[in-house]
Amino acid sequence: MKNLYLFILSLVIVSCIASCKKSAESTPIDFTQYTTTDEQDNVIGTPDASDWTIDTLWSTRESNLLLFKDTVKLTDSVAGLVEVSPAFPNPADSILFVGINTERQCKLKYAFVNTDFEILSFGSRKMFGGPIVTSYNLAASTSFHKDAYYRMYYAFYVAGDSLIYRGHGDIKIP
Repeated sequence: MKNLYLFILSLVIVSCIASCKKSAESTPIDFTQYTTTDEQDNVIGTPDASDWTIDTLWSTRESNLLLFKDTVKLTDSVAGLVEVSPAFPNPADSILFVGINTERQCKLKYAFVNTDFEILSFGSRKMFGGPIVTSYNLAASTSFHKDAYYRMYYAFYVAGDSLIYRGHGDIKIP
């Protein structure tokens, strides 16, 4: 009888944990609160405080976006400063620019997603240290549509794919 009680209790606990995880993972994320910028990377109005900064925690769904294989090899295992500027211009009709400054060599992985969390574009690149401005041509893909919101997830890694920085930024295509 004691074993049956423990078995039933275990099933109840497992199902509760599973249902809690599903509800947390399926909670909609608001992409409409984006940081508005002009062509020179000047912020217009009040920026979204969660955009283009470090994220301390991602859900499993968010973390899984960057699990794709890549061929970038690193030798540097020392973490350094990482800074990411807001994407500009935002809203963007076609080409979106992001300023990135890394103190040391690292790898950038990114994924653009729509509000249904479908990956529309992804990639990786080796960062050699120092400031750069990188561009993303949203018009080159038929996945990006007018009057829609998107999110770019990005993460930086050192050798051994050790995560040192991750964040996100919301984007609007007018």
